[in-house]
Amino acid sequence: MYRDAATIRDTLVSILVIYVVMGLIFSPLQKLNETESFEEGVQPIKPTDGFYHHNQTVLFEWTSATETYIVTIENETEILLEEEIYETSSYRTKRLNADNYTYQIEFQSMNGIDLQIVKSGNFSLESPSKQTFEWERVSITYDIAIYDGAVLFKEINDIETNDTYVDGFENGVSYTWHVKANDGVGTSSEWSTSYSVNVGTTHFLALELFNNWQMSFVLIGMILVIALVGGVFLARREEDD
Repeated sequence: MYRDAATIRDTLVSILVIYVVMGLIFSPLQKLNETESFEEGVQPIKPTDGFYHHNQTVLFEWTSATETYIVTIENETEILLEEEIYETSSYRTKRLNADNYTYQIEFQSMNGIDLQIVKSGNFSLESPSKQTFEWERVSITYDIAIYDGAVLFKEINDIETNDTYVDGFENGVSYTWHVKANDGVGTSSEWSTSYSVNVGTTHFLALELFNNWQMSFVLIGMILVIALVGGVFLARREEDD
């Protein structure tokens, strides 16, 4: 009996070692695959595509739109500066020579095409110095639309952050959602890629096991550890007898 228990224990140890090694090999590959794709513009983050949610209130999160300004400075003969800057309401130049200048601050609209002038003017320098420009930032808001099949379930507009809670989902229903950005100059981005989210409380664990290999991997690992501990306990008990 002792030899049988020891054999079981050794077998479980071997399986657990192989399991851990395979996990270390495939986990980095999974992360690599997750970061391979990249899409421009505002895109969904959470819930991840195809996620099975156990609650009827779901947190939706997406990437933030880039608030881009283009600063242009020129004198009477040439353009001296043309620079993109982000998420700011001021800009300080490097030292400029004594001269007469014109400047322009443009906002890159959410449609990715139009440039909207937010500030422009002239200035003169009697001696070499730096110049600081300030302007009012352009506001950015978001719209999120959620569909039950082809039917609009909910649309929430003018969200000032890049996440929001939505409630009222029904169990056992698969929804799709996408998001877009709007700016304060009247343009919007394209709708993002659509993600699906499945809501259901009673089938949550089972669905996760079939659709989320990481969770299955963890649960199987826990079962193996418990079995290993049991095997060691039985081997020691047989040895004492």
